[in-house]
Amino acid sequence: MIGFLPILRMKLPELPVPLRQLLGPTVSDYFIDYLQELMQLQREEVVQMSMTQFDRRLFQEISGIRLDMSEMREEYRSGLAEVKTEMAELRADMSELRTELKTEMSELRADMSELRTELKTEMAELRADMSELRTELKTEMAELRTELKTEMVELRAELKTEMGELRTELKTDVAELRSDFASLRAETSTQMAHLRAEVKADIAGVHHEISLQTKWILAAMATFTVLYPVLSQVISRLLPA
Repeated sequence: MIGFLPILRMKLPELPVPLRQLLGPTVSDYFIDYLQELMQLQREEVVQMSMTQFDRRLFQEISGIRLDMSEMREEYRSGLAEVKTEMAELRADMSELRTELKTEMSELRADMSELRTELKTEMAELRADMSELRTELKTEMAELRTELKTEMVELRAELKTEMGELRTELKTDVAELRSDFASLRAETSTQMAHLRAEVKADIAGVHHEISLQTKWILAAMATFTVLYPVLSQVISRLLPA
């Protein structure tokens, strides 16, 4: 309580001048001291009441906190018991799962061992089959190579023979073609000479006819030139204006 007194201690204001003049200096000082004592008593009562209310409030809050802590402790214990139960169940499940996994892994290893053995056997058989197939293929390839060589030799000989015969036939055909071409050239030259002579004769006849026609045309023009004035005079006399 003493700790709160400096906080609650307040200085009273001075008395108004009219009141101080009315009471006088001595009475005014006594009156102020009296008021100070009254305020001091009120301060102590206020502090006491505040402390009492504070203690009561603090007790209530602490009681509430203790109750909450008790409830929390009970919830924690209950939750912890549930967690322990769940952990025990989880351990049991994990133990069962471990046992099942061990069993399955053992079975899987056994299956893998059997599969490995089967694969090894099949691979050995496959290697044997591949070896036999390789041997057979080599034999067949050698036989095929020999047959191809023989056929190529025979085909080359046949081609040489046929090429020789074809070359001979081509030479004969070319010789005959040259002979026919020479005969055709001679016939063409003869025909061209006859045609050239006929064309020259035709051209000479055309020139002769053209010269005759030209002469007749010139004679007619000369006659018309001479007779035109005479005819004009005769017509003018026969047909007077």
